[in-house]
Amino acid sequence: MLIKKKNVRPSYLADFWLLVKIGLIVLPPTLLVYRQPDTGMVMLYMAMILPMIFFSGIHRKLLVVFTAVPLVIISTLVVLYVRFNEFFTEKVLGALSGHQISRIYGWLQPYEYTDSSFQVRQGFMAIGSGEFVGKGYLHNNVYVPEKHTDFIFSAIAEELGFVGGAFVIALLFFVIYRIVVITVVARDPFMTLMGAGISSLLAFQITQNIGMTIGLLPVTGVTLPFFKLWWKLVTIQFYAYWNRHDYS
Repeated sequence: MLIKKKNVRPSYLADFWLLVKIGLIVLPPTLLVYRQPDTGMVMLYMAMILPMIFFSGIHRKLLVVFTAVPLVIISTLVVLYVRFNEFFTEKVLGALSGHQISRIYGWLQPYEYTDSSFQVRQGFMAIGSGEFVGKGYLHNNVYVPEKHTDFIFSAIAEELGFVGGAFVIALLFFVIYRIVVITVVARDPFMTLMGAGISSLLAFQITQNIGMTIGLLPVTGVTLPFFKLWWKLVTIQFYAYWNRHDYS
């Protein structure tokens, strides 16, 4: 006689300990990378891990708490910066390294802190000079530090203009769309979680990289996916993003 076993939903305590275990695994390497300092890589870790936790099926009440904590922290920092700027400068920014502080000031006040915002301002100039259709392939004349890696979107917009930049963004988000479609139809829960992590990582990379080149986000070491000098990393990303159909 066959006995059908019902899927038993894990308890709150089991889900809580799952989050604790994930934290114990993730936090040590994350803190080591942050000490380098490489804040951009830490952000990439979080961009991949957090969506996987959300799609893992843990209890919604834990998700609410899990979401509320970073939202409260971010809201507090915004209020401190707007209403209590002196306290924010002395206590919050004082806890960061000099390199991180200069990047934040260069982002918030690019035309006052000219040294730390030089890369951002040159990126503005390159993107703006491309206008609607650009100057033509390889016809760029605005110097932007790290134009071939971190600020490669400024070179794209300068040479191909608004049309080329919009096409690149649309192409990248089409990749995300295909990953999401594959993730939705995947039969394996592991591959579903993997697809959620990869798609969110790709979306974060695109948003962060383009956002920092146009001044909407602070400068980090996050590069634009598939558009970078390091061809080995490009190959790895193509393998991760496109070979998932074998598991769907």
